[in-house]
Amino acid sequence: CIEDSEWYSQCKPSSALPPTLAPTEAPEEAPQPTPMPTSMPTTSVPTPASSVAPKPEPTPEPMPETTSAPAPVPPTSGNSFKGTLTMWATQEALIGSQCEYANGPVNSLTDPVMPSYLRSGFHCAIGDSNPGFGKGEHCGKCYRLTSLNDDGVAGTPGSKGSAVVMVSNGGAGGDAHFDCILESFQEITGADTGIFDVEFEQVVCEDVTGPPVVINWADQNAYYCKMMFENIGGWGQLQSVKACLDGSQCKEMTQFSGATWTGCPTGAGSSMTFEMVQRSPSGSEATITCECSGDWPWPTGERCTCQDNFEVTASAASKQESQELCAVAWGKCGGKASGGAAWDGPTCCEAGY
Repeated sequence: CIEDSEWYSQCKPSSALPPTLAPTEAPEEAPQPTPMPTSMPTTSVPTPASSVAPKPEPTPEPMPETTSAPAPVPPTSGNSFKGTLTMWATQEALIGSQCEYANGPVNSLTDPVMPSYLRSGFHCAIGDSNPGFGKGEHCGKCYRLTSLNDDGVAGTPGSKGSAVVMVSNGGAGGDAHFDCILESFQEITGADTGIFDVEFEQVVCEDVTGPPVVINWADQNAYYCKMMFENIGGWGQLQSVKACLDGSQCKEMTQFSGATWTGCPTGAGSSMTFEMVQRSPSGSEATITCECSGDWPWPTGERCTCQDNFEVTASAASKQESQELCAVAWGKCGGKASGGAAWDGPTCCEAGY
């Protein structure tokens, strides 16, 4: 310090060193602002539903399928039964069978006057009942036989099948028994022998083609006839036959045996007409007329080819079945049915009619 007088003095630093500052605490770091995230969370805010419904896309129309229509099913009786099938013989047995189709004067296994069922081995003998041979009432009828099992009742190995056969003979014996020619037996059972359980039903003889043929089975005689009716279509058999000599002298014929009939009008003439009636399984009847010109009586084996054959369509068979049901419910409806005959009107009757 320097004293200038007793009233004044001052102190000066003794060196040029800078003054020492009092220590201070380091200031706290100011909080840094939180950075914004670089991406938004994945949970999105729901979008409010639009008040206007979206317009539906038009549905294209399906293209029509190109598959072909199913084949028509042959008409049947609509009634099936259980029965037994055995093997009768080979095709040669047709000659001499009780329906007489191949007997003399035809005397052939291949004559086209006979339907294909008979010429190809698809025919059978039947038993005593259901169906029973009788005197030949079932000759010419067709049945679809279907084997129920691969093997026979005694274990005979086979392979179940089905076929339509024609009745050509009797003598099989028993109830609901078919005894068939080898070709048809093999088709149905896949075997050559044995006893097989089958289901059967009467069907229309679809393989019959062309018109019926009437053949004189007897000697040339103005007072006696025995006539064979071959190739009957539809349901295959005849319910009745009426013969008219020269169009006016008429007589109901009688079934003689098998498919042959007797009882022509007697005498000579210049034409013979046969009116043939067929009855369906439902009881309805159809009629065709066969006009045969030329001198009567005919020589043995003389043939007359008819103009038309019986035909049964699927719709007609359905109608026949419907008519049978109508007959059960309203047997005398409108006076149409009598004596137990089937209702023959176009439709079923309403109650109270």
